[in-house]
Amino acid sequence: MKKVVRLLCALLVLLPVVTFAAENKSLNLKEVIEEENVAAETKGGEKIESKLGSYTESEDKVNVYLFRGLGCGFCRGFINYLNDNVDELGKYFNLVSYEVWYDQDNNDLMQKVANFTGVAAQGVPYIIVGEKVFDGFTAEDYGEDFKNTLIAEYNNSNRYDVFEAMEKSEKNAKNAEDAKLNKVIVWNAVFTAVTICAVGVMIYISNKKMAELIDSKIKVKNYMQQAQSEAPKKVEVKKTVKKAKKK
Repeated sequence: MKKVVRLLCALLVLLPVVTFAAENKSLNLKEVIEEENVAAETKGGEKIESKLGSYTESEDKVNVYLFRGLGCGFCRGFINYLNDNVDELGKYFNLVSYEVWYDQDNNDLMQKVANFTGVAAQGVPYIIVGEKVFDGFTAEDYGEDFKNTLIAEYNNSNRYDVFEAMEKSEKNAKNAEDAKLNKVIVWNAVFTAVTICAVGVMIYISNKKMAELIDSKIKVKNYMQQAQSEAPKKVEVKKTVKKAKKK
């Protein structure tokens, strides 16, 4: 029974860890259009007519990261841009979208990414393609720049993915911290070992000196006892000799 209770306690302790370790919720382009259309229908807004056709996601494409707010006009503008140009650009990208207005975890993720890129997330949409950040979007102002950036990144033999870069940076930081900690542990171990050896040597020397002192006292004591035991015998011999002379 005690083992069962302990197991349950362990699970309760681990549960929050498992919960917080869950990945942030993201949607692809098709799912984003569907979610926006549901929101538009609820609010009586205009729906996005999907033009995706045979568009598919695949690992060989560039990940375009979109942080958006559900119902955000400028965000819908970017989604419409991708939808309208999917025949030309669809072969180059996957869309990974994070809704941040109603999902605090995604909002926190956006701030974390913004801190990493160095480009403040002052609003949405917040779009990342390779190493380039688009803090806001309209097709008129950024459409051509986005297309050129996307195609260039797709043709880049050394592609950059911000999430992979963040993971690598965090791993390197952790390794550096672990190395620093290990160095401290090693130095503490060396210091402890040297201290123990020094104390051991001091104890050995102290014990040796004490043993020598005790041995010396014992020898003196034995000598004194021997001297005391021999002294009366010599006196008796002298007395006997004197008596013999008188006779």
